[in-house]
Amino acid sequence: MANARLNITDLDFDQIKLNLKTYLQQQTEFQDYDFEGSGLSVLLDILAYNTHYNAYYLNMVANESFLDTALLRDSIVSHAKTLGYVPYSTTASKATVNVTVDSANSTPGTLTITKGTSFSSGIMDGVSYNFVVLNDVSVTKSDTNFYFENLEIYEGVLVNYDYTHSQTSNPKSVFVLPDKNIDTSTITVSVRPNSGNSTSQLYSKSTDILDVTSESTVYFLQEGKNTRYQIYFGDGVLGKALEDGAIISVSYLVTKGSAANKANSFVSNSMIGGMSQITISVVNVAAGGSSRETVDSIKFGAASQFLTQNRLVTFKDYESYIKKNYPNVDSLSVWGGEDETPPVYGKVFISLKPKLNYYITETEKQRIIDEIISPKSIVSVDAIIRDPEYLYLQVKSKVSYDPRKTTRNGDGLKNAIRGSILIYKQQNLDKFGSTFVLSKLQDSIDSTDSAILGSEAILRLEKRINPTLNTSANYTINYFA
Repeated sequence: MANARLNITDLDFDQIKLNLKTYLQQQTEFQDYDFEGSGLSVLLDILAYNTHYNAYYLNMVANESFLDTALLRDSIVSHAKTLGYVPYSTTASKATVNVTVDSANSTPGTLTITKGTSFSSGIMDGVSYNFVVLNDVSVTKSDTNFYFENLEIYEGVLVNYDYTHSQTSNPKSVFVLPDKNIDTSTITVSVRPNSGNSTSQLYSKSTDILDVTSESTVYFLQEGKNTRYQIYFGDGVLGKALEDGAIISVSYLVTKGSAANKANSFVSNSMIGGMSQITISVVNVAAGGSSRETVDSIKFGAASQFLTQNRLVTFKDYESYIKKNYPNVDSLSVWGGEDETPPVYGKVFISLKPKLNYYITETEKQRIIDEIISPKSIVSVDAIIRDPEYLYLQVKSKVSYDPRKTTRNGDGLKNAIRGSILIYKQQNLDKFGSTFVLSKLQDSIDSTDSAILGSEAILRLEKRINPTLNTSANYTINYFA
């Protein structure tokens, strides 16, 4: 039959088979065939399956071809790479401590806490975490003691790997780092010309391609397949090229991320300089640990960083750059000094809400300004980080339910409703600029269990202050900006 046609727009298996069957039934050669009971039905199944597989495969390939629609992390990371974006890694929790080592004598001298010296945290949820020093620190004796003040220690385990470069097997000079939970900010790379040469040269991570020349001793970082990070080196045009047979030594911290946040007590795991009388006091509890970047965050961050072009000018520039370089932040707000009352020109104000705590320490604020913001911001603009002000919402909900329609008892239903309220809070209220909608909260409560017939919510707003004791002072509490 000359006008018989196939409908190629239906991609469901059953519809594909039906279309094939309809097409064949229109042919004079197959008019008397029983398509359901004959062997031809099996052949139609094979054709339909094959068509369905190809359609699904091509559909997924098309999805993975774009950053907005990609689902696989490897695809999303690859698209982000074309925009010059490297997903941030797991970040180690950092604590600041004072360490006093008693030598039991007053003989002058110096003492060094070497890189890799480890400390154990106090038990948290049944687990003690390992913290290490990332750089050698030396002090001079005072009386009988060595005082290491504001010593920074990081949660994790230091690991070291050596690679030998082969121009034949690895012409692109790409080396895979085998561990998943790397804190990439702790990577150190040194290169020796060959195995017979003990002189090594330290390579730094390239952060701006415009600063790289043919002799720059830099390495580049990227996330490869299966979430393994890779380092690679220049080609002699952008970055100094490796010699054949060069030995690359890589050291970095493998960490557990946010698990060690809030650790507030530490002991030394070994003697320091052969001395065991060691006293440790905590200056800043462990904070700043976070998990590696999620795929949704990569999609947002890659596009945002491309727009910022590696500089801090607009508010969006500050937001995307800080989120990328300080993963511990859950939400932030940026505004100009002209919006202050009275206006303060030449300043930008930033408020950060960390992921696990309510506030960040003054030391951490200054580190963010000095190490993250200042190198990229306009010279004439000063950054000031302010603590966020929290508005607490007390919810008293009266719920009517039919006990015959649920397997939960009264307490079980209460806990489930409390969980629904917390989920609503996390999804809708834990960000700057969020809006509370009572009807949506009640929908969340009512959908907790099919036995709930209805609910009524009574709300109260609460602000909290930290008063200065034994001092007369005036406090202004603003419930609305």
